[in-house]
Amino acid sequence: MALPPPGGHTGNDVTREDIFKEINILLELNHPNIIYLREYFEEANRAYLITEHLAGGELLDAVLAAGHYSEADARQAFRQLLQGVQYLHSKGYTHRDLKLENLLLSRPGDLSALKIADFGLAKDHVDAPLSTVCGTPQYVAPEVILRGRARTGSRGAPYGMQCDLWSAGVILFILLGGYPPFYDESEPRLFNKIRAARFAFDDPVWDKISDEAKDLVCKLLVVDPEARLTADQALAHAWLQQPPPGPAAPKTQLLATMSRMRASMKQRSWRPGQPLEEDGPQDSLASTAEDPAQQRENYLARQIIEEERESARAGA
Repeated sequence: MALPPPGGHTGNDVTREDIFKEINILLELNHPNIIYLREYFEEANRAYLITEHLAGGELLDAVLAAGHYSEADARQAFRQLLQGVQYLHSKGYTHRDLKLENLLLSRPGDLSALKIADFGLAKDHVDAPLSTVCGTPQYVAPEVILRGRARTGSRGAPYGMQCDLWSAGVILFILLGGYPPFYDESEPRLFNKIRAARFAFDDPVWDKISDEAKDLVCKLLVVDPEARLTADQALAHAWLQQPPPGPAAPKTQLLATMSRMRASMKQRSWRPGQPLEEDGPQDSLASTAEDPAQQRENYLARQIIEEERESARAGA
């Protein structure tokens, strides 16, 4: 990658300091569920990072390519995500941008080889509380939003590593339901829904999901970070303690979930320093009371249309 000059930044607002911060964090980490940086070197204002080869691509793409998917598969993937987060937090770091796009597989189709990647927004949370507003809108925790738009005129309170567990809860919701728990075309209204933890298991796709899985989602998507499960507590949850089914055991296929996943949207991440959109009078919590089922269908329809447009452009 190209290195910007000291004090400068790349086209997507990444500074030279950001790049070396990510490199230094990765050099400290060594865990089966975190991408491994073998070495790096600089040459002519470029940095070359040599990581382990992850031939499996993104988790979501692998699930869709396989053509079959069960709650046990979701549990296997999510357990590895939490193991990586548990290790990361034990080393004093918060990822701050956990999302499906940052979950990769070592081998094609092998859900037992999951790796967390992209540590560009990771930060040491030991020396000082976290204060920068960053992340990806649909995955961002309420306390991060509040940090960015305190109504008193001053900045909101700093936040901590529990923001990663909120993002993990969003990921689990998508792994089970195939669509995000919070959605709105208006970013301010989206943030209001997140701040109120306004989500529901009202889609028929959830009829095939166990109560234990839904319970874990509810205990992760808790507004108060102090009441939210930690990585240790989540790993001890009853749903994740279930042994993997034997090869001959029947698995309920989550075909509806896979269908919803195909319409999944990839969002940009905020870089530090990018402002949150402010909410106007029309963006109060009361304005988010529209039919959630209709909102969900609108969301999925728009993503399918965009997917078709991208396919058409690729074939042109």
